[in-house]
Amino acid sequence: MPGVRVTKNGPQSLLDKIPTDGQGCFSFDDALCIHTAQGQEPAPKRARNLLNQWHHRGYVEQMPNGRYKKTVRKVSNDSNDR
Repeated sequence: MPGVRVTKNGPQSLLDKIPTDGQGCFSFDDALCIHTAQGQEPAPKRARNLLNQWHHRGYVEQMPNGRYKKTVRKVSNDSNDR
């Protein structure tokens, strides 16, 4: 229906909350800080598991310098949510 906006219920993705540089990159420490800020224990293993899951789903890729970059797939999925 034109003019009707549908929104999804549920929490915002932690990946959406991670601050990135101008190229869409972020560090492991950035992911760990967001994970901790959401009320989770500061557990590096759990943050690493999150990053591995995002990589497996195609949302991030690991750069040669050890940083992570949000992929086009994640950006296009965000666009479809609106």
